[in-house]
Amino acid sequence: NRTIDDVYGDSATGDLPIYGPSLWNIGPPCAGCQLVPDTDKLFMGTWHDNTHLPTVFNNMNITLVGTAIWVYCAVVQGGDARDAINNTNIEFDLDGNPSTFYDNNPAVSDGAPTFGYNVTVFSMTALMNTQHTLVMTMQPKSWMAFDWAQYT
Repeated sequence: NRTIDDVYGDSATGDLPIYGPSLWNIGPPCAGCQLVPDTDKLFMGTWHDNTHLPTVFNNMNITLVGTAIWVYCAVVQGGDARDAINNTNIEFDLDGNPSTFYDNNPAVSDGAPTFGYNVTVFSMTALMNTQHTLVMTMQPKSWMAFDWAQYT
């Protein structure tokens, strides 16, 4: 198995994820972030996050050669995120094939936001052993914290 870290990229090729079209926050540090995951619980201690803007559908792309892929994010599980958007709603497009979606809409409760780590937001197996491109697009009113991906 090989990994793709949000900051350090592909463990085999060195290829980095491509983030766009607007700037993404890189943590740590993330001074302007309202939602800050625990770096001790993140793969290699880093994450990239963004909040969907009304007119811009932010996305990220990763490219790999393999037969299976799993994508992991940090997601809010509960608590009071103050005025931050705490939903994680992502559209996935692999090689231009019909999209799949991940939706996480936690209930707001008292206390600081709690996070889930290494949450599988996308997986696909039985792929042809060729180059694949995965595009992850944030949906309206959504926060995404990409941590890492694994592929075989």
